[in-house]
Parts: sequence; C-alpha cells; structure tokens
Amino acid sequence: MRRIFDPDSPFQRGLSDAVILVELNIMTLLGLLPVVSGGATLVASARVSAQLLRGEAPRPWRLWWQHFRAALLPSLAWWLPTLGLLGLAWWENRWVSGLAAPGLAGILSGLIIVALLLVLAVLVWLVTLQAFFSNAFLEHLGNSVLLAITRPLRTAACVAAAVALPLAWLYAPVSRLAIFWALVLAGLSVPLYLTAWLQRPVLDALLAEAEG
Repeated sequence: MRRIFDPDSPFQRGLSDAVILVELNIMTLLGLLPVVSGGATLVASARVSAQLLRGEAPRPWRLWWQHFRAALLPSLAWWLPTLGLLGLAWWENRWVSGLAAPGLAGILSGLIIVALLLVLAVLVWLVTLQAFFSNAFLEHLGNSVLLAITRPLRTAACVAAAVALPLAWLYAPVSRLAIFWALVLAGLSVPLYLTAWLQRPVLDALLAEAEG
C-alpha cells in the first residue's frame, strides 16, 4: 500500500500524466477558440504531448505557451489553407447532398472523405515536424508527404486516433453527452498523446539524425 503513494510508483506517475492530459486538453480547447490560432495550438500541444511521453513535461503550461508563441506565425502557412479546404469540403458536401442522383452523390461524398483523410494523413506529420524542427514550410510539407507514404500503418493509426471522436459524434448520437464530456476532459489531448506514442520511433530517429 505504501508503494502506491510513492511519487515514483507507476500508479502515481500514471495519475500525474492523467492530470497533465486534462490540463493540456483545456489549453488546446482554449487555443482553438480563436480559430486562426488553431495551427499553433496543435503544434504546441503536440510538442507537450511528445515531451510528456518522455517524462520531460511535469507542468506543461509554460512549455505550451512558449511553443505556441513560436509557432503562431509559421503555422499560418498551412493552417489557413487547411481551414479553406475544410470550408470548401463542407460547401461541396452540402452541394453534393442536394443532387438528384443518389448514386452520384454517394460517390462524390466518398471522394470528399478520401481527400480529407489524405490531407489529415499529411497534417499528423506536419504538426509534429513543426513542433520539433525549424525548417521552412515547403520542406516540412515535403517531408510530411514522404513520411505519410513511407509509414502507412503509423499514419493510418494516427489518423484513426484523430477521427475516432468526431466519427463517434456523427454515428452514435445517443452518446453525444458522454462524447461531449470526453472532449472537455481529454478528447483532444489523448489523440495527441497517442499520436506522439505512435510517431516516437520515427521522431527519435529524425532527432538523432539532426543532432548527428
């Protein structure tokens, strides 16, 4: 029983990480509220998640704010186009749903979903690369596309972690209250943490290569 209350015990470390994930979730939600700062928010939260995984972020507020400020302007290069693509996809989906031919509408809706998943497959790497490296945007973009292609299983798992909650919201309406509270508590930080865990071997290799 005494070991449970030991600060270095697995139980206490797990409890501490859970509290930090809730804190990180609050920061991420607040950072997304202005919309235009969404890119910097994701970059900062990805950085904190990766360092938390390594035991390097005991209290993330200052670390998050530091990386948020550093990423605010550079992230606009990909975040604003992403917002534009999301708006275009929403408009196209509305247009497609109004078509008189259900078969054609289904095909076009499927193509829109595939296009969004491909964009997300690149973004899950782009966010991580910007969080840890100071390359130019086009270099980050090229490397993200390369990583998405050469690590398809990791990429698919990262995308699945990102879309799990939105899909649950869409296809399980009876559970929306529970999903809402999951989102408030850790619905953003947990996918970011899972993504950091999935990408860790690749990121470690890239960091070692950069340092070498």
